[in-house]
Amino acid sequence: MFAGSMTIVSCDDDDDDNDGADPVVTYFRTTHAEQADSMITAASLGQMIAIIGENLNNVKEISFNDQKAKLSTAYITENSIIVTVPNAVPGEITNKMYITAKNGNVIPVDFTASIPAPVISSMDCEYVADGETAYINGNYFVKTSEADIEVFFPGNVKAEIDEEKSTASRLAVKVPEGAVSGALTVKTNFGTTVSSLYFRDDRNMMLDFETPFNGWGKHTTNTEESLFNTYVHFYDPTTLKGWNEHATLLYSVATEGTTYTPEIDDTKNYALKFECRVNNQWSLVSLYIRFFESGEAAGNNAEYSPAYCWEPWATGTYGPTEWRTITIPISEFHYTNTGTDAKKTHDVHNIGGIFMFVRGGTGTDTETKQEVDMDIDNIRIVPID
Repeated sequence: MFAGSMTIVSCDDDDDDNDGADPVVTYFRTTHAEQADSMITAASLGQMIAIIGENLNNVKEISFNDQKAKLSTAYITENSIIVTVPNAVPGEITNKMYITAKNGNVIPVDFTASIPAPVISSMDCEYVADGETAYINGNYFVKTSEADIEVFFPGNVKAEIDEEKSTASRLAVKVPEGAVSGALTVKTNFGTTVSSLYFRDDRNMMLDFETPFNGWGKHTTNTEESLFNTYVHFYDPTTLKGWNEHATLLYSVATEGTTYTPEIDDTKNYALKFECRVNNQWSLVSLYIRFFESGEAAGNNAEYSPAYCWEPWATGTYGPTEWRTITIPISEFHYTNTGTDAKKTHDVHNIGGIFMFVRGGTGTDTETKQEVDMDIDNIRIVPID
C-alpha cells in the first residue's frame, strides 16, 4: 500500500526531456534478488535499499530524517537509485525521506528509518562507587517524545541519567545506592537490551587484592583514591625498553589443585579484564601478561604458555588516565616473550596462575628508560559474548 504523497507528477507533462523535472518515487524494495518483488516502507539504519520511480537521475541529495545519505552516480539511473540508509542516529525523527532535486525542489516522501534496540558495548570502568558517574558506551541511546531512555542496574534499580553528558553512543549515569554485581539494562522506545558485561563483575576473580593471595613480586598494595579499598601499585623509575630483572612484577598462583576459572561456559568466548589507572605519560615499555596452567612452572621463557604484551601507547602516548576497565580476549594471548607468534593459545579451563611484568616492548631500543607508574585491580577472566 502506498500513500498518494509518494508519487510526484512532473510540472511539465509535455516535455519529453526530463531535465529539470521533479523525481517521482513509485515504491521502495530491498536489494536482495530473491526479494526483488517485495515492496517496503521502512528499513533499518545501515540497510541498503532500492528506490524505484521516474526522473531519479535528477536527484541531487537524499536525507533520511535529518541524516544525509551518500549517493554514488554508479547506482543512479532514470528509474532507480540504490542507497544505504545512514547509520547515524537522527537528531530529529520525522519518518520521512527528503529528496532534493537538481532544480532545488525538496520532496518529502514517507519512509521510516528504523532505529534498532540499544547496543551496550562497554563501560569506561565497570567498577564505580555508589553515587559516582559511570559511563556506558554503545549505540542507539535515543530519546523520543514518546519515551525517555531508562537505565537499570542489577535488581531493576533505576539510575539517573545526566543528559548533558550523554549522547546517542554514550550514557553518563549516576550509580544508585546499594548497586550490586550484574548485568545492566537499557530501555528506549525502540527496544530493551540487557548487557553481556557485568557491572562490578566478580566472576572468575583471580585477584581483587582484598583477599590474601599466593604470590610475590616487586609491587606494593595501596588504598589511596581506590575503586574499592586495596589495589596493586606498580612503580619503577628506571624500567628499560629491554629485559630488566628488577622491573615491577606480579606473580600469583591458585591454591594447589585448583584453577582460577572454575565457572566456564564452553558456548562463550572469554577475556582477561582488569581495572587500570595510569598515573603518568606512558610511551615505551610493555605490560607483559602471561597465564600458566595449573601445575606449570612460572617463568618468562618462550617455551612457556603464550603471552600478551599490552602496549596501549602503540598508536601514540597513553595516560595519565582515570580508572578504566581493560579487556584483552584470551585468543590474543599467543605471543612469545620476544613478540613472535607462539602459534598456540590457552586452555581457559585450566588457568592456574598469572604473571604480570613491566618490561621492554617489542622494539630493539634497550637503552631508553621509562618511568612506570600504574595501578591495577580486579584481575578476572569473564565471558565477552
